[in-house]
Amino acid sequence: MPILFYNAKLFLNNHVSTQADAIYVEDNKIKSVGEFEEIKDKISAKTIKIDVEQKLLLPGLIDTHTHFVQYALAKSEIDLSSARTLDEIGEILQEYKKNMPADQKWVSGKEWNGNELKNVERLDRKFLDKIFPDTPVSLASKDLHTFVCNSKALEKMDLEEKKLPEGSNIGRYPNGSPNGILEERAWLLIEEVKPKLSGKIKKQLVKETISEAHELGLTGIHIMEEKDSYEIFNDLYQETNLQLRVCWHFPLDILDEMIKKGVKSYTGDDWLKIGGVKIFMDGSLGSETAYMFHPYKKDKNNFGYLVRSAREYYNLILHAAQNGISPTTHSIGDRCNQIVTDAIIKLMHNPEINSQTIFPRIEHFQIARPKEQEKVAQNKIYCAMQPAHVNLDAGATEKKVGKFGRNSYPFRTMLDKGAKIGFGSDVPVETINPFHGIYAAVERKYQNDPRNESWIPSEKISAEEAIKAYTIEAALGSQDQQMRGSIKRGKLADLIVVEDYTKYDTTFWLDARSLLTMVNGKIVHNLL
Repeated sequence: MPILFYNAKLFLNNHVSTQADAIYVEDNKIKSVGEFEEIKDKISAKTIKIDVEQKLLLPGLIDTHTHFVQYALAKSEIDLSSARTLDEIGEILQEYKKNMPADQKWVSGKEWNGNELKNVERLDRKFLDKIFPDTPVSLASKDLHTFVCNSKALEKMDLEEKKLPEGSNIGRYPNGSPNGILEERAWLLIEEVKPKLSGKIKKQLVKETISEAHELGLTGIHIMEEKDSYEIFNDLYQETNLQLRVCWHFPLDILDEMIKKGVKSYTGDDWLKIGGVKIFMDGSLGSETAYMFHPYKKDKNNFGYLVRSAREYYNLILHAAQNGISPTTHSIGDRCNQIVTDAIIKLMHNPEINSQTIFPRIEHFQIARPKEQEKVAQNKIYCAMQPAHVNLDAGATEKKVGKFGRNSYPFRTMLDKGAKIGFGSDVPVETINPFHGIYAAVERKYQNDPRNESWIPSEKISAEEAIKAYTIEAALGSQDQQMRGSIKRGKLADLIVVEDYTKYDTTFWLDARSLLTMVNGKIVHNLL
């Protein structure tokens, strides 16, 4: 059904326009953009007319880095985000146990915060055994880089007989026995033995979470997940109208399988695309495993760790690129970012590789020296960054790495240098709410609290620049910039309506919601 939006303010060419006030949508495309008086003669009697009442029409927002299915499925888990002490975690678990079904096979929890949790070193298998001596338990940290398990869960995993996944670590007591701490990709060992939700339940949880995304103005996402997650979206695509555009960056362990199938990066259709191969090169700042030039303050011998050497990484991305697959690389620490940046530049200048056929991405690029910031900008290496992380890292980074943390989230500097940056959330590590991401990029305050001082205020950016990073630059991240990410004639009709933020101070973004969300020319959420 054709739709005319009129009496609107439009976000055109990365600013709020004072000229055009109407958009005409037919089928799934934007057919006209301009003044109402010019467009109204083109519409038919069947056209639905929507008065936007001087609210703002934006392109649909895109999240360039999610673990969306993991977020959806985690809604059935124990939420530990409110706990600030070990006793509080114990109280939450004890309360859960009171109402737990007698035949429950596994207890899962999420979002304990090692940066804010007092006595976090005592959160181990012995602590959990006292509460759950007979039922396996696994609790995920907020950054998803550390899990703690009880003895029953460790028994199920049979750690002594299993080969650890690449880039993972098992914590141990001084006597050598496992202490229940699993770091980085060791979480895969949990997934091998943890009871699975049925496919029907998984799809229902994902569908519900898609509706949540629409309420927040999201019309597209990128997922950094296992093959099962892509298959859930593919099933939904086949069974229903998906109503959310998905780009899948697949795990390294199936690279050869994808090559054998002849898969090429950034192919697919308007709903489901294959992105790059997701490669981990270091850990996280929160777990003090991000690879740094200087040691962490708590341990002068800890520089974080590198998953593979610079040579191994280059040979890996070369192998992928030779087969039409682009690297999508997790890199957080400044030393890791130097290694990754140099390797990507080397790849782009390799005469065996047509640089026009690959699209390397760096995921996070969290702490980077000025020289790496310059290299990324000059060589147009795409960076998928997460401003929502600032709201916690503002309070933790310099405590962990001192003055070297001042090179964190250099949005302003990178944009001034011409870097290509797409924003995302890293959900469930941080909130999926893109409006909170915009506020974090604009204000850089601890816990997104307006009362706090801005952290490294010189790196703040404007709301317009943050919106751009969630729209046209986010579309670039899946090579969809020709069809999505801006309001132009001929582009796909992915649109949202919000209040006109220019009338308010920046705290507007903390309570912002989409008043209407359109995907592919269909209204999927409407409060107007």
